Amino acid sequence: MFYASPVQLGIQIPAELTAGSTASVQVIVDGQSSAASTINVSAFSPGIFAGAITHADGTAVTASNAAAVGETVTIYATGLGQTSTAVPTGELPSGTVTTVTTPTVTIGGIPAQVPFSGLSGFVGVNQINAVVPSGVQIGTTVPVVVSSGGQQSNTVNIATKSGS
Repeated sequence: MFYASPVQLGIQIPAELTAGSTASVQVIVDGQSSAASTINVSAFSPGIFAGAITHADGTAVTASNAAAVGETVTIYATGLGQTSTAVPTGELPSGTVTTVTTPTVTIGGIPAQVPFSGLSGFVGVNQINAVVPSGVQIGTTVPVVVSSGGQQSNTVNIATKSGS
């Protein structure tokens, strides 16, 4: 498990499971078991973590700390598929590990350059570095969407400003 709150639980799907297979999931909290649920394992299922788009210095992109046109932002996501090096379940990568398939990113509906896509320093979390494209609407919030393997992520909005 890598994340828990009263209403959400984040887990890592074991690396040993293959796309097209199924798995049974059951949650046990304080000795209380949920009903088992069967999930389908997909090769791609991109999802952007809410509030997890940051500047290069690690600070969050917010309304008062907007992303500038031409700036490289970091998007933390999951479900981007196979990596260049297999990493055992529950372990951190050793060195740089990239995704086999480079996702596409749109910011404000405009394709963004993606200089890096791979594993972050957290178990089960991908990192995408994307350049805020010129032509994006500035002074407002714009949608960010990640697509990989024909699958589209949720939409996360970020604030933008002109480049410096």
